[in-house]
Amino acid sequence: RFRSHHVDMADDASIVAAVRAAAEDLGGRIDVVCNIAGVTLATPIDDLDIDRIRTITQVNFIGPLRLISEALPHIPAGGSSAIVNVASTSGTQAMPTMAAYAGSKAALISASFTLAVELAPKRIRVVPISPSGVQTKMKGDFAKQLQGYRGGDWYSRLTLLWGRETMGQADDLAAFIAFAASEEAKYWNASELRVDGGTRASF
Repeated sequence: RFRSHHVDMADDASIVAAVRAAAEDLGGRIDVVCNIAGVTLATPIDDLDIDRIRTITQVNFIGPLRLISEALPHIPAGGSSAIVNVASTSGTQAMPTMAAYAGSKAALISASFTLAVELAPKRIRVVPISPSGVQTKMKGDFAKQLQGYRGGDWYSRLTLLWGRETMGQADDLAAFIAFAASEEAKYWNASELRVDGGTRASF
């Protein structure tokens, strides 16, 4: 069964309330936790906005850890449960004007590896997925933020091997998330999956 609950990842009380509501709806058992929410804000080093950095870190890193911690008592041990953390390719490659965003995603990837070790005795898998270039409103908003920044032209060198018209859609990423959470992926643990349309090969 699947249940959706609105949660503000920047608000601790909202996270706690959402997990409690989900646990109640699901009879006290949460088999899969997916951290998908995120925020992308430009933070060029020559025009640094500390409040933006705090927001990015809270939503992209602290919030997911808090969600996992709150959900953990409801996640059954034994090998059938999974935690899927959606990070970003920016966590492992240069992304001009995105130091705070990239740092938050790098932290989430690293934390996923650490949590996989911590939760190994309970046989709860933790897997990070790092997408790039998924066509969403957030991506469009970030493209607008890049206008006027010196690093903006750098992104034109990121090319999809099959052309820009093949840019990933939300459903493409959802398929990988669903697989990561499934029984078929039971041997996938503490290993990052990069879903980027081949952009790494373009460097």
